[in-house]
Amino acid sequence: FDKNLGDLVQLIKQSDKNIFAVLEKSGKFVGIIEINDVKQKIFQIEKYKNTPIKAVYKKPFALINIHEKMNV
Repeated sequence: FDKNLGDLVQLIKQSDKNIFAVLEKSGKFVGIIEINDVKQKIFQIEKYKNTPIKAVYKKPFALINIHEKMNV
């Protein structure tokens, strides 16, 4: 969560995925980054260090707690 766009570009280079989970330092899930959402930015090298991940991730629409009961 304390990474920047340059770190994301390095991760994208090493991966075959199109969606990346964003975690806090504690490991708590906070959102996702989809390649389509950052496609234009990843070609702007001058923004790598100054664009924090916090500026490009999406918060989830909803979260499900593992301890929640499902109504069936």
